[in-house]
Amino acid sequence: MRAKWFIAMIVGLALMLDISDVLAWELEPGEIVERLGAVATTPSNTDLVGQFGGSVEAITLQGNHAYIGVGPRLIILDISDQVHPVAVGQTAVLPGVITDVAVAGAYVYVVTGGGVLYIINVADPAHPTEVGVYRTPGSICAVAVAGHYVYAIDGLHGLRIIDVADPARPTEAGAYWELYDGLDVAVAGTYVYIAAGSSGLHIIDVSVPSTPREVGNYDTPGYSRGITAAGNYAYLLDAWRGLRVIDISDPTTPREVGSYITQGWAESAAVVGRYAYVVDGWGLHVVDISDSAMPVLAGLYRTPGDAWEVAVTAIPPTGPGEVHAYVADAYAGLRVIDVSNPANPTEVGAYNTPGWVAGVVLMGQYAYLADRQGLKIVDVSNPAAPTTIGVYHIPHAAGLALDDNYVYIIDGDRLYIIDVSTPSVPHKTADYATSPGAQDVAVVRGYAHIATRSGVLIVDVADPTHPFFVRLYHTPEGARAVTLAESFAYVIDGNGDLHIIEVKYPTAAREIGFLDTPGEAQDVAVVGNYAYVTDSTGLHIINVADPTTPAQLGFYEINLASDVTVAEDYAYIATRDGVIVIGVTDPVAPFEVTSYSTIGSAKSATAGGNYIYVADDKGGLVILRRLRDKVTTSIPPAGGSLRSTAEDTWFLFPTGAFTQTVTLTYRHLWSAEDTGHLLDIGHAFELTAFCADTEEPIQLVPDQVYAMIVHYTDAEKGPAIENTLALYAWDGSRWVQEPTSVVDASNNTLIAMPSHLGLWAILGETWQQGLPLVLKND
Repeated sequence: MRAKWFIAMIVGLALMLDISDVLAWELEPGEIVERLGAVATTPSNTDLVGQFGGSVEAITLQGNHAYIGVGPRLIILDISDQVHPVAVGQTAVLPGVITDVAVAGAYVYVVTGGGVLYIINVADPAHPTEVGVYRTPGSICAVAVAGHYVYAIDGLHGLRIIDVADPARPTEAGAYWELYDGLDVAVAGTYVYIAAGSSGLHIIDVSVPSTPREVGNYDTPGYSRGITAAGNYAYLLDAWRGLRVIDISDPTTPREVGSYITQGWAESAAVVGRYAYVVDGWGLHVVDISDSAMPVLAGLYRTPGDAWEVAVTAIPPTGPGEVHAYVADAYAGLRVIDVSNPANPTEVGAYNTPGWVAGVVLMGQYAYLADRQGLKIVDVSNPAAPTTIGVYHIPHAAGLALDDNYVYIIDGDRLYIIDVSTPSVPHKTADYATSPGAQDVAVVRGYAHIATRSGVLIVDVADPTHPFFVRLYHTPEGARAVTLAESFAYVIDGNGDLHIIEVKYPTAAREIGFLDTPGEAQDVAVVGNYAYVTDSTGLHIINVADPTTPAQLGFYEINLASDVTVAEDYAYIATRDGVIVIGVTDPVAPFEVTSYSTIGSAKSATAGGNYIYVADDKGGLVILRRLRDKVTTSIPPAGGSLRSTAEDTWFLFPTGAFTQTVTLTYRHLWSAEDTGHLLDIGHAFELTAFCADTEEPIQLVPDQVYAMIVHYTDAEKGPAIENTLALYAWDGSRWVQEPTSVVDASNNTLIAMPSHLGLWAILGETWQQGLPLVLKND
């Protein structure tokens, strides 16, 4: 009966697809697809599904909205209520950290770390849309906009004047090449003012955009990093030489008339009325410039992180007379400071977001992040839309560890113990002064082991409210990383060597093993009998079955490998360029599974379920979906097919399945989640289609179906009962059986003819209730 059904199905497929040679029903499914011909595909093994937070380095204002760069995204904030800025829209992830923004009308002009200009339509703030891109010969670092021209500083390639009258088709109108170290730009009237590092101020006449020409310059005593212009004056941010006030009433002979020395490196300024609002990393300086020859400090505000850029509005909707400074704080999001009383600047609101993320650990639906402002607890139950639910502020948080309901986090010279039993309200139970230079922490059996500049500090934390000193074990040049396994601490010292320390009795900790890797070791993870050590040359797999004689078994070359985490036969390596996943099933022959280049500089990575979580420094938290296979192809209205050779899976679409050409993508997931009592046999996958022209998601034409042929192995089936295997679709809350799915056990094949795309899995029962046994007496 099963064989007859299989024959009928193949004939049905032939009729549906109108392919005559498929009528030879005796062919195996693999042969059927071969008859259909090869399919052009693009393989991959990771997908970016979520990104959250990052360095805040750019801000501009218009009306009731602030436009800020948060890592690689432009986020639009409604600032009608300064006390509670609210995000109303954000762009997709751009290819670099946003370094500058400018706004005019319905468009925001965004510069990323890759030096590219993106033009974003923000007419609907809830749905910002990229409409244009412009790439220059160099690398854009700053922009200003006036009329339908964008003035872009292009690194070593001078000033570029870009016509954006048609935002979808920006074109170069002119360029000034005789400038090699431009860093910032301001425009007023027919002149462009450029802060040019060691060469100071340059004034360019742009009255004829096609032929800009320099008319004046002034060499400042410092290093000109930022500029703003107002009236007859240009205000230069001159790094360690503070604010310089330049009279530009005669553009051909600019001259300095006054200055103000800031505490840090002056970075950015905004001028409103008689005050210049200056940020210098340290915080906000309110400077009275009513007498240009003698600028004087009126008020100071210390921001919590690194004050990077400032914008000021003097016409807030909350009432007349109020003035607010909006400070982009690289580490601590957006700070809203009331400067109505210049002598007493006061923070009244903020938009908090994870900043420079240095570490990540995962437990359940929460990711625990260490950034330069402390602990952020992020709900990642929806990886595409992570949200912060808890915050505990700690200056310059670095390493962290999670044990039971406590997070142990260090900030350089102190250990903080945070109770996270209620993630939305984390609270400190204790803190403990460590040796200077604490960089890493590991906790097991009531003891915290802290890598410090003096060695490994062992602290008893059995009572999280009363930690106390146990032992300081000195290692050469201190310690930079530590992990624990069984009764041993594996320590990377300041020279980059591996030390194995027996800590069964912490007060009598002693070294029993040592290994010097070829490069300078950075981190270590231990699973079973193997230690995984990263150094400047790559990943080293060390046999530590006998910890007194560690011996290298395998090696995989990686440039500048740093942090390492190991789970489920895979090592997740953070590098300066991103994350690399290495298969370590055979410790003698590790192999690369996949890699992903992040826009920041990956500091650590961990995995859970279908996802990889990367602490990406300026790039924030990056969430990748790990895939066993990914295949993309184009399906026209005439029909077509997609094949995953790696997974022995085929999808066949008849004529009329789609009304237009679509980009079809198959993603074979790591596993199916939330399957309850059903067993996932390793075939969980997502099938999506997007219109090739509009990139909008699209489904099949109503009443159309397609064929799905999935081959599985006996090993994949495992303990599942074969006659219970079926195709299930995820409806958003549960798995629902697809009624057309049928298994052909003789060919280890599942075939179905569904009418929609989506998330699928082949699931089965591991036990089957039979009929009751009835004993009958004759």
